Amino acid sequence: MNPILRFLFPGSPHQGLLGEFSFRRAIVPTALFVVILGLFYHLSGKGPALALLVKLWVSFASAYVLLAALAHWKGSNPEWHYIISASVFGVIIGGGLAAQIAHLEHPGTHISWQQTGLEWVTGTAFSAFFICLSLGASIVRNNEQRKSNQREQVLQAQVRALTAQIEPHFLMNTLANLRYLMRKDVEQAQIMLDHMADFFQGALSRARAAKADLGQELDLVQSYLQIMQIRMGNKLQWSINVPAELLHNPFPSLMLQTLVENAVTHGIAPMENTGEVKILSERRNGNILLTVSDNGVGMPQNPESRHGIGLENTRARLNGFFHGKATLAIQSNHSGTTATITVPE
Repeated sequence: MNPILRFLFPGSPHQGLLGEFSFRRAIVPTALFVVILGLFYHLSGKGPALALLVKLWVSFASAYVLLAALAHWKGSNPEWHYIISASVFGVIIGGGLAAQIAHLEHPGTHISWQQTGLEWVTGTAFSAFFICLSLGASIVRNNEQRKSNQREQVLQAQVRALTAQIEPHFLMNTLANLRYLMRKDVEQAQIMLDHMADFFQGALSRARAAKADLGQELDLVQSYLQIMQIRMGNKLQWSINVPAELLHNPFPSLMLQTLVENAVTHGIAPMENTGEVKILSERRNGNILLTVSDNGVGMPQNPESRHGIGLENTRARLNGFFHGKATLAIQSNHSGTTATITVPE
């Protein structure tokens, strides 16, 4: 964005109770108010309506300026007694300025104390209402941000737990296989060792991040499938068909790995014949569909089996990562299992 536009239209406010109050954020509303005031004066001239508009703006602006100054001095999340003191003081000053403007409307004319008090109450009430509204919006936004941060922390913890769940048994079985190959086929052992290095390097880097992109996840899955193909021989066949333009789409880390491992472990491994794992992706109706399918033995019909290793975490992470706009569907029968993730594009 152009630097001038970025200055005039700052993005989302800083987190904190005073996130709504800053001098930069007041520039555009103030300029718009001046334009509206000029148009109002041009169309209607001086009058009670124009004076009322000025009084209400000044009463609110006084409290706003004090809170913006407090945010600049103490940061966007000062202690409550500072906020309350600045708000009350600003509202009182704003009401006083509104009453003073009422006196300036009629120079040389005596205005009763009752009328002055009414002007002060009107300006104070208007200012207090919108200051409370702004602070309330900040509190709600703060709570939502805190909940979002907590969800992110939970998702990261789930990734770490999932990594710990995947790696030990896979590592031990692969090392046992590697030890056997070192005695029987050194060349195959070297190939497996290279794939293991790629896989664990990728898995460790994914464990440190809550998200990656689809291309990175496919690289990890490909290393895993190459290792498993060496371990299982001709019993395992696999294919990946994902358009290049989808590879940079954001995707939760290790999620695809979970689905592929389930397909190999629970679908292909129990088979007596050759099995195949297919990974496909496509655009459809504004969404991206990612499918992991196998022609294995399928899942048992009891509900618990449809969660498998990490599938419960997968659904929870999808909801958190895509804000409830993604789904995971599992279809399984005697001819295999298909897991389909649908995410917004």
